[in-house]
Amino acid sequence: MVRWLDGERTINNYINTRIAKTLSVVFHPLLMPTYLYAILSGVIPGISTSGGITGFIQRDAVYMILLLMFLVTFLLPLICVILLFKTIRFSKLELGDKSQRIVPLFYTTLFYILNLYMFSRQFSFGDIFIRILAGITAAVIVTFILSFFSKISLHSVGAGGLMGFLFFFRFYLPHLLPLWIFCVAVLLAGLIVSARLALQCHTLKEVTLGFLVGMCGGGALGWG
Repeated sequence: MVRWLDGERTINNYINTRIAKTLSVVFHPLLMPTYLYAILSGVIPGISTSGGITGFIQRDAVYMILLLMFLVTFLLPLICVILLFKTIRFSKLELGDKSQRIVPLFYTTLFYILNLYMFSRQFSFGDIFIRILAGITAAVIVTFILSFFSKISLHSVGAGGLMGFLFFFRFYLPHLLPLWIFCVAVLLAGLIVSARLALQCHTLKEVTLGFLVGMCGGGALGWG
């Protein structure tokens, strides 16, 4: 009986760990800007145009912007981290050690600043879209600075940022964002944070700090 119970606990722990790891991969913090743009461009067709929320943009252009966002905010930083992993010999690609996060986060921050500059200066996009990018970039910069002092949860920063932006649209422009999308985002944010705690990658303080940084970056959309 005792062996059966131990075996059941082992299986349950394995399943929970696999679920937590899957959530951490699917909702990687570097993917959050792409997810956010995909959501907003789906419910607000003119989010990227100079006409703001009242304008419209061709669907092909939306896909092009989405691809560009994915390349600059996810793929290039990821390639950079992999190259650093091979050259500097990090102990783990997940960068669990606080001291190993500084260099990758520095390059990631540069990519996000480049992304903001590219969309705001080189192309003509709407004010709301640029402010979203500015909020994301600000959160990344703050995360980089705080990483000198704490192993802040990057997943929580991403989840908090997603929540912050959607919170703004839901409560300040409720006619633009359906309630069910906001509710799903709340559920996913809770699952992402819980997954990081379940994997024992961070303490409650670290995930809370990350979530607050992300929320503040998203909430910055409403400033000015």
